[in-house]
Amino acid sequence: MNTLLAAAIVLLVLSVAAQAAVLIAMYRMSRRVAGNVNGLIAESRRVLAPIEDVTQNMRTTSGDFIEIGKAARQQMRYVDYILADARNYVRETAADIRQNITSPFRSGSALALAAIKGVRAYFSRPRRDASHQDVA
Repeated sequence: MNTLLAAAIVLLVLSVAAQAAVLIAMYRMSRRVAGNVNGLIAESRRVLAPIEDVTQNMRTTSGDFIEIGKAARQQMRYVDYILADARNYVRETAADIRQNITSPFRSGSALALAAIKGVRAYFSRPRRDASHQDVA
């Protein structure tokens, strides 16, 4: 029984030593992982500051683009208004030209045509001679 007790104690001591070795290995590994994590955190903080600057610049730029888009839309509306106004002015001017310039020419050409026809009618009618007159 002494041997059995001694074997149990030896086995118990060996298992405690194995557990201690595993705990020491886990501690060393956790220290290494913590060192790596701390390095990653420091690196991310170093990279995060420029990323925040870029993000702020992107916000500012997108706000500027929105304002530019609004201004461009307003300018396009203004240009459309100007073009529509110019188109209407051209139409009115063309109508005025037709009314004030071409209609007198039409009237004048109608008068000239009437005069020409009148002259043709006057000179193209047959002349009556005394020999052709009927005596009743």
